[in-house]
Amino acid sequence: MSDFIDLKLQYLGIEIIERSIVTPENMTEIPATFNFKINVKVQVDTNELTVIPLVSVVISDQPGGTEFGKIIVKNIIKVSNLNDLLVNENKENPLNEKVLKLLSETAISTTRGVMWDSFRGTFLHGAILPIIDPDGGAVIKGSLKNSNL
Repeated sequence: MSDFIDLKLQYLGIEIIERSIVTPENMTEIPATFNFKINVKVQVDTNELTVIPLVSVVISDQPGGTEFGKIIVKNIIKVSNLNDLLVNENKENPLNEKVLKLLSETAISTTRGVMWDSFRGTFLHGAILPIIDPDGGAVIKGSLKNSNL
């Protein structure tokens, strides 16, 4: 069995759903390091042949520490051969696991660029999202919408 997956995709859009920056009153200097809490929820629309990863990133000084900011980015991706990639038995995570991981990694990478641009000129400009392995650093969940399965 081959690991090759024929994935025919095109980015249709990127939307910033939410963006916030909170500068603590007692901040005297910009933190040298940041902590990122990442959550990815993936919605699959079989009628529109789209996969919509919604990436949420909360930026803080340490795990469970002071929240400095948050961004939620919606990635809209058309997958023309989407129906070939569905796992019918599991509507909680309807996509093939490799495809789900690849699209989530792509959405996280896109969010990194959106963060860099959105936080430019603020104390969060240095909060550059590191390269993330969704298996070890992000929560990924999928759901099926408008499915004819």
